[in-house]
Amino acid sequence: MVNIDIAEHNLKLVLADIEADLANIESEEDSKVKIINRIFNECLGWSFTQFKCEGKHDCGFSDYVLKIDNSPVLVVEAKRIGILGIESAVIDKYKTLKLSGSSLKKSLPGIHQAFSYASEEGISISVVTDGISWIVFKTWVQGANYKEKEAFVFPSLESIKNSFNVFYELLSFEMFSNKTYNILFDKIHNSRSNLTIPLKAALEIDEINILKKSPIAFDLEKIFHGFFTQLIGDDNSEIMNECFVESNESRIADYSLEKITHSIINNLPADKNKVGVELSELIQVNVQRKLPSESDMSVFIVGPTGSGKTTYIDRFFSKILPSSTRDHCLTLNINCLDATGDDSTTTRWVTEKLISLLENDLFDDGYPEYKDLQGMYFGHYKRMSSGYLKKIYENDRAAFDVKFSEFLETEIKENRENYLEQLLHFTVHNRRKLPIIVVDNTDEFPLEFKVKIFQFCNAYKRKITFCMLMFPVTDKSAWSFSKTDIFTIHQSRSFFLPTPSPREVFRKRIDYLNKKLVIADTIEKKEYLTNKGIRIELKDVSKFAQVLEDVFVENNFTAKTLGELTNYNIRSIMSLSKRIITSPVMRIEDLISSYVTEEPISYSKFIDALIRGDYEAYRISTGDDFGVVSIFKVNSSRISSPLLMLRILALLRVTKLSGRDVEERHCTIQSIVQYFEALGADSIDIQNSLSELVSLKLIESYDPSASVMDDNQRLAISYKGLAHFELATKNNVYFYQMAITTGITDPEIMATIRTYYKSNRSFGEITTNVRKKFSEYLIHEDEKFITSTQDKEQFECQRDLIINIKSFSVDKNSSNGIIPDNFESFLGEKLIGKVERYDQEKDYGFISIKDVNQDLYLKLSNLKQNEVGKVFDGDIIYCSLAQGTKGVVVESLLGFVEDRNDLQVEKCTIKSYDSDRGFGFVYVGPSSKEVFFHKSAFPTNFYEHLKIGLEFIGDIRVKDDGRPQVRSCLELI
Repeated sequence: MVNIDIAEHNLKLVLADIEADLANIESEEDSKVKIINRIFNECLGWSFTQFKCEGKHDCGFSDYVLKIDNSPVLVVEAKRIGILGIESAVIDKYKTLKLSGSSLKKSLPGIHQAFSYASEEGISISVVTDGISWIVFKTWVQGANYKEKEAFVFPSLESIKNSFNVFYELLSFEMFSNKTYNILFDKIHNSRSNLTIPLKAALEIDEINILKKSPIAFDLEKIFHGFFTQLIGDDNSEIMNECFVESNESRIADYSLEKITHSIINNLPADKNKVGVELSELIQVNVQRKLPSESDMSVFIVGPTGSGKTTYIDRFFSKILPSSTRDHCLTLNINCLDATGDDSTTTRWVTEKLISLLENDLFDDGYPEYKDLQGMYFGHYKRMSSGYLKKIYENDRAAFDVKFSEFLETEIKENRENYLEQLLHFTVHNRRKLPIIVVDNTDEFPLEFKVKIFQFCNAYKRKITFCMLMFPVTDKSAWSFSKTDIFTIHQSRSFFLPTPSPREVFRKRIDYLNKKLVIADTIEKKEYLTNKGIRIELKDVSKFAQVLEDVFVENNFTAKTLGELTNYNIRSIMSLSKRIITSPVMRIEDLISSYVTEEPISYSKFIDALIRGDYEAYRISTGDDFGVVSIFKVNSSRISSPLLMLRILALLRVTKLSGRDVEERHCTIQSIVQYFEALGADSIDIQNSLSELVSLKLIESYDPSASVMDDNQRLAISYKGLAHFELATKNNVYFYQMAITTGITDPEIMATIRTYYKSNRSFGEITTNVRKKFSEYLIHEDEKFITSTQDKEQFECQRDLIINIKSFSVDKNSSNGIIPDNFESFLGEKLIGKVERYDQEKDYGFISIKDVNQDLYLKLSNLKQNEVGKVFDGDIIYCSLAQGTKGVVVESLLGFVEDRNDLQVEKCTIKSYDSDRGFGFVYVGPSSKEVFFHKSAFPTNFYEHLKIGLEFIGDIRVKDDGRPQVRSCLELI
């Protein structure tokens, strides 16, 4: 691939050769070989492997079809010099000429040929050229005959040289991959769509002022800054490890990895001085030794972004793995974010990184001494002394040592891969340690990079025999990687880590800091009187963490919203939480009053504080990304529907919710474009919207390493996209803030919204009128560009979207913001819920209710009615909801759902138990199958009696993933 500067330099060289040989370029084949091939390859960056020549079609044979990722994208029809006969007075610059116009009359036969080949293949761009003159045109133009539209015409090589930037943007591989040609053609085909009226918001950014903070807010903000900094845990590895949110999946992974590591270590060579044995003896010993299976030596830790894969591995080796085993491990962490990504240097970079890590860990001075090298290369020493250097060895030992030193110098400097192999052998056989290579952060790299790294590490694992590999990857990377040939060649095991609930992360970290947090005695004692008459002392702030727990833990809407807006990035979640808590919108006095009086903080106020922060209205400047964006903004250079991005999210949302696997939850760009073209949208608007949504992280690609927006790239809505869809279609606060701060094209509507905002009317009346005008504006503008009224099933999500936008014209101020729109109809109804993460000791947990798409807080002691008694993780029960003081709560448990709780009563014997972490495994029934259990399956007063060999009768539940788990202990044997 070449960039435009190199391409322009190459063009000058090609043109010089053409001019010198022009008299000999006579036939069509001459034009192809001497001009067309060279311009596409040397100047435009297309590889000859992307050319398909003389392709057969129903209507003949095309000269060229160029491909990207094996998909045809460009037809080129070649002619001999002079046959096109372009009639133009100006030939030293490019022109835009109508295909059916008189200037291209003689070129029409070639144009028609190219069109017929392109139409058959579904290719959108065609070129007709004799090498000297070039005609570039679109083979399909929405709502028009392609011949009635303009083409880019370069009448001469001089015109290409003088307008090379346009030529390059039209036809280079780099620009073609990004479909830049769409933008160029749009300018000449759709000049009516260019934006002539500047976008203007009712409230411009320089008018949005900072809100005044109260005295207590100023004092507490400094403390909260430190508090949330500790919650993030960037500079505190202890909090990252201590507050890792365990799940059954992570506990099973702990147990399995510990068994694998033990198995390998127990089979390491017993003789620490076995460095001097012959290679044949080592092979013989390895053959005779019982080895773990190959799959136990390569492990994938799979989980979505934010599931804590890296933290899990660090925690496993520092906290979970017993010290007796840990002391025999040597972990080598390769962070691929430090790699350049250059394929030609990948293996060299990994080699050097591993060598550096091994030298620093194995040797006190960070490098091996001469005696160490003698041991590492003792096999070579023996062969040299008894082989081709035997006479020197016997007659002149000093000379032999010089020869061996020269050999070592050459090996270490020039044969780095072999040197790495010797270091790994030294680790295993001399230091009796198990090398564990952890390759992290490969997700952002292309699949080819991952394959190369995987093959490299497995090659060394096979050479060393006793070597373990660990690859933390996202579920998407694992999915695509599992389909490669290299994955099937090398066996491996995989463990899945789910994304932790932000609510659980908050709870664990707040509990942790409550134990650690100490307010210094030097803090001046101050008293504050809240607007509700409650007196607060600053020294009580250490107890204020309970208020945070009420806001971010017990109200699931807040934790869920924060998680989705940040795509479950814990660091960003904590930063957003600090923004909310310290915002004057939230008012710290109100938070404290809420805690003391038990009056709830509304979801509306939570969203308002999130959106506004320290300002009187939504305000975002360059580089300030706090998660919330305006989904209604349009491209600043052209008019398009302000609902197009939201329409795309609606389609991708339905696709994600209905997809059965990773692939089905994604749509190709081509399918998205075709879907909205059927609704009348312009392809350039769709392309611009997709690019904007990707940059805002509202949608994400199937392959995170792919930056090119080609037709076959797959896209899916992200968690952040889901959150914005909910805000934009159902949340009054968000809609109002976007109405007053989003730039719009209609100056009258803008002025009307501004007048309402500046008026002295009641706040409820202002917001109702602003939302109504903005809703009407969005619908009116959308109808200009989305012309179709499709009533087919696949467009149902688009019809629902318009209904939701229109509903903002109705006064919704009566809602206190705690109950989402879809909850009210379910209050008091008999619903089915699944118990999630219930803590028997603390009597709290969460129940997932599919009907309302939420996890709700559950506390047995607060229930109005309980027909099931104790509950355990995974129980599927009937329940009812009610409006509580802090939002919607589970009011009653009404019994177990028939035939939905797959329980079996079995005899169990405890096989292993970790008392510190409260879980273990049991042998179940006659088959002695190992099954996971948590101590909460037993009465709390029996925890201290749990031990290996204890027998009991238990309920065994088969989980959704097919794995059995002990639900509860029914009786002891």
